[in-house]
Amino acid sequence: MKVFEVKPLNPVWFGGLKNISAGDEHYTTPNFPPNIMRFFRFVKKNKKGACYGVLFLKDKEVLLNSPADIVGRRKTGGNWRILKYDQKLKCPLIKGTIEAFETASGYLITTEGFKKWEERKNLEDKDLIKLSELYYIERRTGIKIEKDKGTAQERMLYTQERIRLKEDVKILFLADDCYEYEGFFGGERTPAYVREAKEYQEKIKEITEGRVNVEKGKYYRLYLLTHTYVNLNGTLTVVDLKYKEKTLEFELVWLYSAGSEFISGYRKPAVNMLKPGTVFLLKAKSNGNLKKVCQIFDEPGVSEIERFLSSGWNTGILVKEGGEEK
Repeated sequence: MKVFEVKPLNPVWFGGLKNISAGDEHYTTPNFPPNIMRFFRFVKKNKKGACYGVLFLKDKEVLLNSPADIVGRRKTGGNWRILKYDQKLKCPLIKGTIEAFETASGYLITTEGFKKWEERKNLEDKDLIKLSELYYIERRTGIKIEKDKGTAQERMLYTQERIRLKEDVKILFLADDCYEYEGFFGGERTPAYVREAKEYQEKIKEITEGRVNVEKGKYYRLYLLTHTYVNLNGTLTVVDLKYKEKTLEFELVWLYSAGSEFISGYRKPAVNMLKPGTVFLLKAKSNGNLKKVCQIFDEPGVSEIERFLSSGWNTGILVKEGGEEK
């Protein structure tokens, strides 16, 4: 797996399913961070190829979406804790305090912080960065046009928010290869250039390379790198990144959700998918061995699942649950 940097030349619009020209919205905000579909034009050739995650770079520090089982002080953040599932009470707990906590929504985590998360070590304030610190919002106002007549529609002004990255911020994405090194990026076809960012490959390898020994009855966490679609029906299948190489079944014990959103779907108008940063707590149903970067699904043997996974959806990082609650 390689890491690539994409550099948009102008402020970027990452839209959702609502359409200004169709009259759905008069003030639109961007969906940010972007989903992996935005990078398909760079990684797909003859409909084959995948993107396995979207990351950021700030001051030469690689950043990922913060895992949803990290909580901090309500409203202010800080005093970061990693939730620990209590097997007797059947729910996650924070012990030793009555302070109010909430999920670290809207934060990114450094690779060093992510390694602490894996090992359940104490997190520091420097390990998490607000997503809003990476960009500026630029607002553009326009007016809807009658396409047939070429005239403006009355009372149809609209405002659109766009993302301009700060000077020291880059967008990174993970893929096996890249086939187009320049093209349009985002919903408004912003020109962009792509390059392989080899200088950050080692930092990515620190959290993505390796294998996980899976033991029946033991607990594991799966952190989502990409948007993911599964039916949360109790049993989930985890496979090596290259579909069908190795497959193991797990019981879903708990879901730490980073939220969900509708993504344009194959043969469907949209699919409601879990956002990156979501964490599955899983219990192994058998012994085995898996690559650390793997994929999760719930319908083995369905041909469309293979096509879905082969584009990079449902990708995550598997780690063994462990460590002591702090």
